[in-house]
Amino acid sequence: MKRKINKKNLAKFLLVILVIIIAIFLVVFFKGKSTKKYYSEYVIINKNTNLYNSKNKSIGKIYKNTYLELDKFNNKKYFKIKDSDYYVYYEDIKKTSKKDSNIKEYYVGIGENIVLNNNAKLYSNEKVSLELNKGNTYEVLFKDDNYYYIKLLNSIYGIKKEDIKEVIPNKSVTKDYISILYYENNNANIDEQFKYLKDNKYYEISLEDFSKWLNGNININEKSILILSQNDEVINKAKEYDLYIEKNYGDYSYKTYNSSCKKGTKTDISTYKIENIDIDTFKKVLNGEVIDNIDITTYSDHNLRSEEGNATSIAVLNYHFFYDPSLGEYCGEGNCYDSREFERELYWLKVNNYKTLTMDEFIKWMYGEIELPNRSVLITIDDGAMGTGFDNGNKLIPLLEKYDMHATLFLIAGWHKYQNYISPNLDVESHTYNMHEGGWCDSEERGSKLLCSSLEEIKNDLATSKYEIGTDNAFCYPMYVYNDKVITALKEMGYKVAFTGGGYSATRDNDKYKIPRYHIYDSTSLDEFIDMIN
Repeated sequence: MKRKINKKNLAKFLLVILVIIIAIFLVVFFKGKSTKKYYSEYVIINKNTNLYNSKNKSIGKIYKNTYLELDKFNNKKYFKIKDSDYYVYYEDIKKTSKKDSNIKEYYVGIGENIVLNNNAKLYSNEKVSLELNKGNTYEVLFKDDNYYYIKLLNSIYGIKKEDIKEVIPNKSVTKDYISILYYENNNANIDEQFKYLKDNKYYEISLEDFSKWLNGNININEKSILILSQNDEVINKAKEYDLYIEKNYGDYSYKTYNSSCKKGTKTDISTYKIENIDIDTFKKVLNGEVIDNIDITTYSDHNLRSEEGNATSIAVLNYHFFYDPSLGEYCGEGNCYDSREFERELYWLKVNNYKTLTMDEFIKWMYGEIELPNRSVLITIDDGAMGTGFDNGNKLIPLLEKYDMHATLFLIAGWHKYQNYISPNLDVESHTYNMHEGGWCDSEERGSKLLCSSLEEIKNDLATSKYEIGTDNAFCYPMYVYNDKVITALKEMGYKVAFTGGGYSATRDNDKYKIPRYHIYDSTSLDEFIDMIN
């Protein structure tokens, strides 16, 4: 028998269900409405309070007046912080206006991660903004003497070294040069140049960040540039393209080398002087290429080495002193060389794709450990005198760095201080400590002191040289002279190669302790130079 449904009871049941549904809706609606009035895309913390994870569990502290950007509104009491897995309670914030980000688009990690101690404090403007319970790992954007800086909560925070548990190296894309564009005056192509920068999304860095980059405290994006000008027309033109120009740069030592500036170079900073150049040349500037219009006209036909294949012989060039007569400098010896001629040679090597070797590369090639391109050359300089160091004219190092070429200086360490020759483009090897003197032994060729000293005296001199310059890889003989005793001393002291004169190219068949070199005199022409290396 079927049971009859009481219509009155059914109506009451349905009414209860409807009331429950309406109540739930109202709770959700008013809850959302009650929290939404606190929500803003940009907020600051209104009191010292907790920072939460997605499970509403406290994972640290966040301090009053810390600026945050929030994710979209979610009808919950805990608002998600933009670009993070962290949350803040809705009553702990108040609305504010947007602040400019202190994270520059051109920042790239410096190649280090840090693991924080538990309860590590994070600083903004030297005030504590956050405190994290757990020691998480973060990528370092940059650092200084007091802080490591990381990106967190869409801002940059500093962590003091005592709050860092471990520093872990990581791989990071680095830029070891920057193109500095110096506009002395307006030019006919400036609109095309500035439009190219804007359309191709180049980043104009600040002078402050440039200084940090020079010191190795930050890395920068591959498309980072620094623009300098004090010309009002140029500055106003840059504003039209929303480009940033530094106009207060008087504390830096800039020189127009028309080449890129290398990281770590703190004196004679290389700039490009931008004038009415075409867009293809402008692209070369941005790529860090040398754009000097140096005259490398030759007066003879030359059969250059093929760019294909490996070297079977390598020319070793030997210079001594550098000076610039156009600056009123004078050098009265045949070993003196006009630095402008040396620059022509470096430029010729650059244009013709020659590799200038480090001493380590040359030694490994001599011993058959590596192969080198057919167009390879080893540049050497003897003594360390005029124009070769920071204390005596410094023509050599700026030119090597300008063209990114390598050379080896054989230093008389008892006469000149090693510290005056430090450059990533210059190796320093031994030319004795204090045995570069003639007239000591009439029975020996040219009377070199090295030849008529005892084996122990020679070895002591070599040991002192090694102590001063920190290497015993290579040696060159004073006045190009040697004997069996000197060679024995070099071998016993661990030297791998030694150089003399001769005027022909080196091969692997040469005695490793009698490697020939071409002597460069004040009269050596570019044509003669080209013949030597080919």
